[in-house]
Amino acid sequence: MKCAVYYGKNDVRLEDWPEPELKKNTDVKIKIDYCGICGSDLEEYYYGPVVVPEKAHPMTGRKMPLILGHEFSGTVESVGSAVKSVRPGDRVVVNPVLGCGECYWCKKGVPCLCESMACIGLQSDGAFAEYAVIPEDNCMLVPEGADMASITLIEPCATAIRNLKRARMKVGDNVLVIGAGTVGLLTIQAARLAGADKVMAVEVNEFRSEMALKLGADAVFSPFEDDLKKKIRGITGGRGIQIAIEITGKESSPVLALEVIEKGGTIVLVGICPEPSPLLTRNIARNEIDIFGVHGYTKDDIRDSISFISSGRIKAAELITGIIGIDSIVDKGFNKLGPNGEKEIKIIVDMNR
Repeated sequence: MKCAVYYGKNDVRLEDWPEPELKKNTDVKIKIDYCGICGSDLEEYYYGPVVVPEKAHPMTGRKMPLILGHEFSGTVESVGSAVKSVRPGDRVVVNPVLGCGECYWCKKGVPCLCESMACIGLQSDGAFAEYAVIPEDNCMLVPEGADMASITLIEPCATAIRNLKRARMKVGDNVLVIGAGTVGLLTIQAARLAGADKVMAVEVNEFRSEMALKLGADAVFSPFEDDLKKKIRGITGGRGIQIAIEITGKESSPVLALEVIEKGGTIVLVGICPEPSPLLTRNIARNEIDIFGVHGYTKDDIRDSISFISSGRIKAAELITGIIGIDSIVDKGFNKLGPNGEKEIKIIVDMNR
């Protein structure tokens, strides 16, 4: 089968590999329809290996070279003898998080915190390929009539939903989203659905700023603006921001969140800063600021994500700026989404092209 294989920094190769086979009676073989290029894929391509293992992963046993791709949908090709929830011909989308199933966090329903956690397409072979084999528990049925390209965004959408749950957002809160990429734009929409009063964004890219406004943001600011807190208070009738969600991973962004958040507010950190960020702990303590991290999502978040996207309440299709064939994944995918990708948000690989 044709697939895109990761060998290291700036090295993704189109190769022909044998089709994967069912190994366990709970395995499901999927014929891939669509797979989205994620920020994690880009990080591996431009700066990696970051989380792709160079030695055998303790859960999956896989190491590079491996097939990337973890945001995907497809059609069930075959199933193991113990599989009950899906059957050949079913349309499915995949939760890519793999947990051990035995630890405290897995039993609590939060496998993204499992000590052995793996992600399909990063620590095991993924879906930039014609076929993939995954556990039954990671398959989710796609509702009738849902668009198979748009539904691939359930993974970043689940992160957006998790952001607001971790923030304990209440109806009427004012929310600031720092970074209007895929997860940021989905968080803006999710905040609207959850009953936020004002939703604002901080974004440096003009195209993404326009998209944020189109998808429901009341205002978008540059991170370099003066008196940002004062401007936000002006828009919110003096109430300011109760929740700030940092998604960029830029070193300065958590500091910006702390500068604009109101007393008693909540900051959610999603982006991973490569260097320590100089947060002012004195201000956190004196102003009783809550800070939460988000590393992934739960199966409930995935279910909510499927519901919101398939019903059209979250407009995932608006974020798709390109659909390409796998032969173009480097030139028209990774390269277009790189540092100079001024007018791109989400590019999807169509495995049937």
